[in-house]
Amino acid sequence: MTESRSKVLKRCPFCGTRKPVMLWSGGSQVYYVFCTNCRAKGGWSKSREDAAELWNARVWK
Repeated sequence: MTESRSKVLKRCPFCGTRKPVMLWSGGSQVYYVFCTNCRAKGGWSKSREDAAELWNARVWK
């Protein structure tokens, strides 16, 4: 997994941290947002943009 920070991500809806990160799961070839504080995960997507939209919309698949 690789990690990159994004300024467009909203705070975590569970703990309120401002430090969610975008992760890439190379084996599954998907992106998802991960909260570095409470370990919440957003929905998985083939694109960074869609994964960010899922996180910001609070949609988990």
